[in-house]
Amino acid sequence: MAAAELAADLGAAPLSREIALTGRPPSTQDALTARRSVEALLERLGWSCGPGLDPHNRAHRRFIDSVGALVRLGYPRGTEQLLPYGRLAAQLAITDLDMVEEQPTPTGQIEVAVALTVLYGPMLLSLRRMAHAQESARRF
Repeated sequence: MAAAELAADLGAAPLSREIALTGRPPSTQDALTARRSVEALLERLGWSCGPGLDPHNRAHRRFIDSVGALVRLGYPRGTEQLLPYGRLAAQLAITDLDMVEEQPTPTGQIEVAVALTVLYGPMLLSLRRMAHAQESARRF
């Protein structure tokens, strides 16, 4: 397992993951570039407000940190490269919340929300990896 994957799997702090990914801590310029890329993506998606879009929100911060690692490594991280992922994430959010909304009781809604968080996250990552294997076999 790569150091970055291990750090992520162990729930390492963003800075630890970043150093594992890039071999160095973030620079101010890289962080600014990442933040601008994320802001442009959110604007393009039409995501203008809400608690998940607060830069102090853990998921938002982790996303900015991940884009920052892409910046440092020289990988594409502009709006056009990130937009397909954002659109897929939006569709997943609709699907998730449809499942929550279908539950007739608040307790049922909480249970589904927990299941979506705890079980579906790893399941989606596995599904993505399987899709990569399938597409790789098709292309190469």
